[in-house]
Order: sequence, then structure tokens, then C-alpha cells
Amino acid sequence: MKTRLLASAVVLVAALLAGCSAQIPASSEPPEPAGTRTPSEDASEEPSAEEVDVEETEEPTVAEPETNERGNIVKQIGETGGLQDPATNEWTLDFKVTEIVPNFQCTSEYSEAPVNGQFVALRFEVNTTAAWDSSTMGDFMMTFHDFQVFDANNMRINDPIGNAYMCLSDAEQFPQTMGPAQSANGTIVLDVPAGTGVVAYRPVYVQSGGWEWSF
Repeated sequence: MKTRLLASAVVLVAALLAGCSAQIPASSEPPEPAGTRTPSEDASEEPSAEEVDVEETEEPTVAEPETNERGNIVKQIGETGGLQDPATNEWTLDFKVTEIVPNFQCTSEYSEAPVNGQFVALRFEVNTTAAWDSSTMGDFMMTFHDFQVFDANNMRINDPIGNAYMCLSDAEQFPQTMGPAQSANGTIVLDVPAGTGVVAYRPVYVQSGGWEWSF
């Protein structure tokens, strides 16, 4: 699976999504369905031929998301991130963190104490769209192997998995894989130092950069 994901990065270049642009592309929320849009007051006016010509020749601009010194987009709880197909601007994946729980208490009967200081849990909502191409990308997966952790001094943690792999009950974990047009809720637990820090999501199929949240 890893080989397929790396090879497909040329087919689907990851468009990293920030949360504050009116454009459809990288920095926006998933586009609003057309049926929910509110028509403008002058929607009934017929555009002139000159206006039509201008609209047909203008190229849409894609806003580049703002990244930090690590090349990641900084996210807050509830903000959406995801991927777009650069050839069509179609969203293929969107996700958001709905809750971050420091000092998380494990729910598995086989759990052990954290080796780094504490467990931190990130609760995600994830949606693949019909445009997610499993034939080239493989099915979507989210695991703790996709994450990096930095402590309060901006030092990267060597082993953010630690004993986190035994922390969750099966019911709280993500499905092993997700195909196109599927939705799931799940929790990622990491073994991190006590105190504050940063969690970065850097999946293998993103060529550079990722998303990060403070805890």
C-alpha cells in the first residue's frame, strides 16, 4: 500500500487546505452545495455581451494556503482541511479535528502507562468524496504513523506512538480503510510529553507539508 501511495503522488498532488478563503481551492471550506446558495438581488438581470466575454476569458485564481516554518497549515478545532485533485479542483478528502483531549484515559483493557508523559487524543471526522481514486491512491487510511509531535520547546519527539497503540478500544478506532464517498469518525491517540505541544498530520501521500494543532 505504501508503494502505491507514493507512486500516485504525481497523479494527485495534495492541495493543502487552510480555512479562510472565499475561493473553492486549497484554502476554503468544502464548497457549499448549489441548492443552498442564496441568489443575489440582481440575479434576474441579463448580463451584457461584454460582461459575458469578460467572464469567459477570466481564469480563476487559486489562493495558496499560509503555512508555518514547518511547512504545515495551522488549524484550530473544527476547521476543515483536506485534499483536492489539482486537475479538476474537486475535493477528494476533507477532515477536521472535533476535540483534543490531553491526559487522555485509555479505554482498552490492555492499555499501559504512557512512556513519554501523557496520552493526547484527537477526535476526527473524515469524509472521502466520490472523486477519491482508490485505483491509484489506494483506499484512505489514517493511523498514528501519519503524525509527528513537537514539545513545548519545539523539539520533535522521537517516538510519539509509545504505548498509544494499546490505548483505544476497537469501537473508537478508525476503520482500517475507507473507499470513495465514505464518512467515519475515529480517534487518534499519541504518547507525548506532559504539558503543551503540537501535533502534525503528515500523511505519506502529501508531497510536502501537512496540518497541525496545538494541545
